[in-house]
Amino acid sequence: MPKIYKYLGFYISFFVNEHLPIHIHIKRGEREIKAEFHYINGALKIVYKKTKNTPLRSDEITEIEPFLQKYHKKIADKWKQVFILDEPVKMEEVKRKIK
Repeated sequence: MPKIYKYLGFYISFFVNEHLPIHIHIKRGEREIKAEFHYINGALKIVYKKTKNTPLRSDEITEIEPFLQKYHKKIADKWKQVFILDEPVKMEEVKRKIK
């Protein structure tokens, strides 16, 4: 499971052998949610889905949303790098809060 970002206590990762649509797993502690990236006429729509783990709280989703809005293209690039080009990616840590 490549971790691609750490942001304010959230870990954002892909699972090995992922599938479309582009999506990430966001964990904080024992809580987790999956975020799918859908592009409709070039505009991003994020769809959150529960996993088998306890889901993130709504305030945590609100906290991570600005990060996903700002970094979605970089996340998609990392997806391509891992699942299309079969290349490793390094985890990046973002320490400042995105508004």
